[in-house]
Amino acid sequence: KEMYDKISTDTPIVLHDEKGCEVIVNGKIICEHFCETLKNISVNGAGDVFAKFFLEKYFVHGVGIEGASEYALQSATSFLKFRSNK
Repeated sequence: KEMYDKISTDTPIVLHDEKGCEVIVNGKIICEHFCETLKNISVNGAGDVFAKFFLEKYFVHGVGIEGASEYALQSATSFLKFRSNK
């Protein structure tokens, strides 16, 4: 996330990691959400899963960027937990 701290653009930058996600516009965090850090599970593909849920909510369902990022974080976390229990 630190790579994007100094970027100033009107285009929202959506970032996520094992602790949560944030949306940055013009170098300022406009929203952030936190999640539990998952231990001892495969997080391979987590970014793709997060992106799928975010894009679907944002573009298909017309949910705003804050709601879409929160939904994507919660859904990706749930998906990773489910996948690890199989």
